[in-house]
Amino acid sequence: MDLKKDKKGLAEIVTVLLIIALTVAIFSIVAAFIIPMVKNYLNEGKQCYDAIGKLEVDTGEKLTCYNYGTKETGISVKRGEIELDSILISLQGEGTSKSFRLQKGAKLEGVRMYYNKSIEELEIPGKSESLTYVFNVSFKVDKVKIAPIINGKTCKESESVIGGCR
Repeated sequence: MDLKKDKKGLAEIVTVLLIIALTVAIFSIVAAFIIPMVKNYLNEGKQCYDAIGKLEVDTGEKLTCYNYGTKETGISVKRGEIELDSILISLQGEGTSKSFRLQKGAKLEGVRMYYNKSIEELEIPGKSESLTYVFNVSFKVDKVKIAPIINGKTCKESESVIGGCR
């Protein structure tokens, strides 16, 4: 029996087993970090996906329009069954735009609730509710973009064209 030959064969087996063990350990460590990160990312995407079509400008409402007399723009916001932190509204027209982040208790210059002419703390619509905001900007608004902000993340916006008040 050749002792050197047996040791060489044993060394090759040990080397293969160590490589396999090292591969499994590396895969386990990577998986421990990657899987939770991917799950978190997918959950954020799901929240925004669930919000599609559940926050919109109510263009059928007569209060969503540009008032040529007062030079103010009324925007009725309709909220469905979604959780949200705040609402991002972007008014566009005449080659310019202005964005507002609407959240409960905020006081924004140039924005007020429709039912009160004084600038007051803003509200956001509750689930399955609509609220109307009045914006006083220095241009004629003809397009509005609106996006929900959920857990600090701005989701996909929807766009609406508005006309003058009748």
